[in-house]
Amino acid sequence: MTIQPMNQAFNDVTNLIASRIFPLGFDICRAAPNRIDDLHTALNFMGRMAIWDGEHEDTCFGDTETWRQFRAWHDWVHYRFDCGFTMEGEHKALHIQAGQIMRLLGRGDDVIDIIALTFCNIIGPLEAAQAGLPKVPGRDYCEANLDSWRAYARDVRDHQGQTDADACAYAVAAYERRAKIGPAAPSRVKPEEVLA
Repeated sequence: MTIQPMNQAFNDVTNLIASRIFPLGFDICRAAPNRIDDLHTALNFMGRMAIWDGEHEDTCFGDTETWRQFRAWHDWVHYRFDCGFTMEGEHKALHIQAGQIMRLLGRGDDVIDIIALTFCNIIGPLEAAQAGLPKVPGRDYCEANLDSWRAYARDVRDHQGQTDADACAYAVAAYERRAKIGPAAPSRVKPEEVLA
């Protein structure tokens, strides 16, 4: 069964960036590194990215291959910019990805949904888990919470610079603002309330 992507432009930019980072592809495994030190060790030793193959069903991408491309791109950002596998490190990685998206696509309104989906796919489920909420499949979570993540994405688009250094600096401030209220799913606490 073919599932339509929530945003074809998000799929397209994901595939474009991943193909530039990994022109020869990447490896897929059941047990990929789950700590930043392990990711550095594995990538430096093998010379190839190995991504986790889990939770690729029912994503906002509509297909497994694009989900894998997104994971490889996201994990490469963790590796390249030494973003720990913590909530703060995830924010940093996602803000860097948002900057990369804006460098490719500009700052028009069309990037808001793409940036929102980027955050929704990673931070949303992590915050929900920290808040003790039941696990929701990726696509269902994105559909239910996309509006609240759009507000966060607008803020990123309007205030974050496009360079990787700008993204890192902005991520620290944005994470600190979100951390003040503790872990909370966007369905319970709206990003615009956190960023105020």
